[in-house]
Amino acid sequence: MKLIPYPSELKLTNGNISLNKNIPISIDKTCQNEINLFILELEELLQIKCNILNSEKSKIIFSIENNFYDTNNLGAYKIDINTDKIIIKAKTQKGIFYATRTLLQIFMEYTKSNQETIEIPTVEINDKPNLSWRGIMLDSSRYMQSVKFIKKFINQLAFHKLNKFHWHLTDDQGWRIEIKKYPRLAKIGGFRKETVKGHIGTNKIKFDGKKYGGYYTQEQIIDIVDYASKRYVDIIPEIDIPGHSQAAVASYPKLGCSKEKLEVCTIWGINDYLLNVDDTQLNL
Repeated sequence: MKLIPYPSELKLTNGNISLNKNIPISIDKTCQNEINLFILELEELLQIKCNILNSEKSKIIFSIENNFYDTNNLGAYKIDINTDKIIIKAKTQKGIFYATRTLLQIFMEYTKSNQETIEIPTVEINDKPNLSWRGIMLDSSRYMQSVKFIKKFINQLAFHKLNKFHWHLTDDQGWRIEIKKYPRLAKIGGFRKETVKGHIGTNKIKFDGKKYGGYYTQEQIIDIVDYASKRYVDIIPEIDIPGHSQAAVASYPKLGCSKEKLEVCTIWGINDYLLNVDDTQLNL
């Protein structure tokens, strides 16, 4: 089986389960959110329908058990695929969610669009996260991405059981998060008049002459944080201080050490415009 990350324990048991593309399932009501996401993704990715039936006829059975085999790891889960049913057990909703990520990958590997039935090998999987911090960084400060892209990015993190989204939101070249108390941070700091072309070397620096910018509203940030939390992804915002702060200083010159009026940075690299972290009595 092609699974990323590969489970802690996986044992193929020399059989197959045959499923049609309309699958009855049983769930624990405490993991309704996790199962709803699983069903939605199955339908979008593979045109597989799942009906919550909660009966002996169910082919996929989800359950949360307090006396789970690994009580110390909240992301642990167990999948038992036999010739009749797929049984998923976990101690927590997080464990159920990670189990659904593994199931999605299994279904994606063995589902063929031109067949009415799905043949999946029988297997026993015992899995748990080996590392508590499994993350990736996305730089939105120099070039920002749409909310739609951010959510797609979060989906990919969750699909591979990554749980930390390091979101780079501010730097010399742009401030991307709306702070309603200090609106100039986004409305001034979120835009640069142009961007350097190519690498900065010994030759004359060239610019594209195009204004660039944008920012995420507080409402968009709240929506993205909520979207990520439902997929067990924590967002860690990167707000750079005292260096990498030229966009903030351009917005409010009194924040800077020199108090001089600046523009949002248009080149890459390191500069000397720092936030004055000692001045706590600023009247912005």
